[in-house]
Amino acid sequence: MNENPDPLKELEAMKKVAEALNDLDEGSIRRVLNWVSDHFSIKNNNIAMTAAAVAGENDEPELDNKKAEEVYEDVAELYAVAQPGSDADKALVVAYWMQIHEGAQSIDTQSVNTQLKHMGHGIGNVTRAFENLKKTRPQMIVQLRKSGTSKQARKTFKVTTEGKKYVEQLLRNGSTY
Repeated sequence: MNENPDPLKELEAMKKVAEALNDLDEGSIRRVLNWVSDHFSIKNNNIAMTAAAVAGENDEPELDNKKAEEVYEDVAELYAVAQPGSDADKALVVAYWMQIHEGAQSIDTQSVNTQLKHMGHGIGNVTRAFENLKKTRPQMIVQLRKSGTSKQARKTFKVTTEGKKYVEQLLRNGSTY
């Protein structure tokens, strides 16, 4: 690899690629980009962007929830595509599924932890994962209510718009569709 890239050569290459992809459908564009990535041994999570993003039609593509429901049959499939790394990300992906795809009005940590255990991806401390998500700025999850007065009282949460965007970014990065 050249350590001093020539920006004009890069621009010319980008122009040729854009022209070559211009008349292809989204699936074809994905296959071409994946081939390029494999052929040149490039690891790039952004290759899974939508065709609109590749064509420059949208700076920040949104994942269409109806399409996602058709693509991901269950939480395990969505989880596999998202490939969450941290415990907080794992909890957020499952909470996203429960809220967006199952229509849950609120999420509790026990339900998320149970789902993760069923999938074989249990986490050490789900409460801590949710607390970390609450501490992020912008917040990925907000607490809706707490029932009981003890430290172990049941809390319910909701995935925020920022949390949704984050999970959708994980899905775009991990998707091969």
